[in-house]
Amino acid sequence: MAAGRAADGRGSKDAPTAARRERSSASGPAGAPGRGRRLAGRPRPVIEAVRPQVEGGRYPAKASLGELVVVEADVFADGHDELFVELTHRPGDHGAGATVAMTPLPDDRWRGTFAVEALGRHHFSIRAGVDHFATWRHDVAARAAAGQDVTVELEVGAGLVKAAARKAGPEDRPRLAALAEQLVRAPRGLESEVDATLARDLGAAGPSGAAPSLHDLLDAPGLAGLMARNRPPGPVAVSPDLTVRVERERARFGAWYELFPRSTVTPDVPGTLAGVVSRLDDVVRMGFDVVYLPPIHPIGVTSRKGRDGVPTAGPARSAWRSRLTWRCRPPRTTRGSGSTRSGSPPGRTAPSPTPRTRRRSTRTSTR
Repeated sequence: MAAGRAADGRGSKDAPTAARRERSSASGPAGAPGRGRRLAGRPRPVIEAVRPQVEGGRYPAKASLGELVVVEADVFADGHDELFVELTHRPGDHGAGATVAMTPLPDDRWRGTFAVEALGRHHFSIRAGVDHFATWRHDVAARAAAGQDVTVELEVGAGLVKAAARKAGPEDRPRLAALAEQLVRAPRGLESEVDATLARDLGAAGPSGAAPSLHDLLDAPGLAGLMARNRPPGPVAVSPDLTVRVERERARFGAWYELFPRSTVTPDVPGTLAGVVSRLDDVVRMGFDVVYLPPIHPIGVTSRKGRDGVPTAGPARSAWRSRLTWRCRPPRTTRGSGSTRSGSPPGRTAPSPTPRTRRRSTRTSTR
């Protein structure tokens, strides 16, 4: 009994370990029993201060049709590894997306651009990860410049290229296979000559017309794009999805002309919207782009009063028109007082000042 309990106790204590081993074996890739799948790990890059954005992305930024939207962000990571930063954008909610590489700026700042060719909302985000091939290329060049043996480093680079070849399509796979072979068979390190066809495809050229070397091949402009297109999947950091609202070009800048339709004809006949059409050519000649009309409300009929509150209503007029008409009229002179009163309605005479007002004005002038 005691032996049985001891056995049961050991079995219960080893149960979590056995369960972990079982989960690790079950999560392994096909064809590799007993080997746990490599964990993806946490993305090391940090993406901060993405622009353009308004109120932390609560509202969309604005752009005009045909404009080049410039996106910047602070992207950095621990260590000295090289990073790749990409800008992904798509028009609308269901449009096909596109990805462009961002270029590094000083102080861990990155910049990318994309053009907007359709009205509406455009979405964009930034993704960043560790560029293992660019890091290896930098390290192997530094070791070769210091005179160290780079045989092992070239084999490591060949492994990175083979991993990219497994993901590549039928067009890029032969080039990557040829590059991996060149890295393995390099008797003189980075000074070894490479295949002329591969060098021509990747845009590598030797100094002063000489045959290109492996060092020239690693610095070829086409190699970076070839490896970027076939980069193996790995942990990447992705910024929140931001929005740009694209409007027509006139929304970016325009001169506005405010016009009161009821003041466009004569002082006694109120204007209409049809009468405004005859003045549009004059507005265009003055250099304006937009005609702004004030809010138009229906004029009341019940208990409507006339000018200056008289109970008899006259023709329908606009309050704006009345004020503008009075301000443009010359001041009216009060009889016998010598004073003037501006802004009086037509047909009314300004009241004469009271005696108290006269005495006060006299004292003021005497002082």
